[in-house]
Amino acid sequence: MSKADFPAFMRDVTAARFCDMKTGEFVELVESGALPTPNKLGRWDRSALEAVMRGDSLKPEGVFEL
Repeated sequence: MSKADFPAFMRDVTAARFCDMKTGEFVELVESGALPTPNKLGRWDRSALEAVMRGDSLKPEGVFEL
């Protein structure tokens, strides 16, 4: 599946698949602050997830141990 196959805004199951992880693992990383939280509609921004996964963007709290 290519990046183009994923919507710009995704639910947790799709966002987890986009990050190549299980949904539970994805949710744990969101809850720990290592991944961005969803928007007000409960969707994750694909570009924000990409930035974190590439290491181009970190949450304001700083470095995370994954």
